[in-house]
Amino acid sequence: MSYWDNTVEKIFKLDNRIRSVVITDMNYHTIVSKMRRGFESLTPLDAESTLSMIPRIMVENAQRLEPYLGSIETVSTRYKKAMLVFYRAREYIVLLSFEPSVETPFHTKLAKELGRILY
Repeated sequence: MSYWDNTVEKIFKLDNRIRSVVITDMNYHTIVSKMRRGFESLTPLDAESTLSMIPRIMVENAQRLEPYLGSIETVSTRYKKAMLVFYRAREYIVLLSFEPSVETPFHTKLAKELGRILY
């Protein structure tokens, strides 16, 4: 099992409500993208390539506030069918998709664990 496959499996173990994991570098190149077994993608295959653009749009805009608020931990978007959460973990951006019923108090716990896993 590769480092990235192992990393994704560790992330899936953090919370059984995680549907998918996408990890990009800080230049927004997709390193790994995996759907949890038993879940189907909610987007068509051609829309999945958009996922590598989403962090750039959302995270770069949020980073403009870092001089005033400190470094970004998470950026989240809730849709009717899923919730997307972006975590900045060292030199990576991790996009996790969740079922829409997931509430936001879990952000801090997962942000700490992702920072520990992505060393």
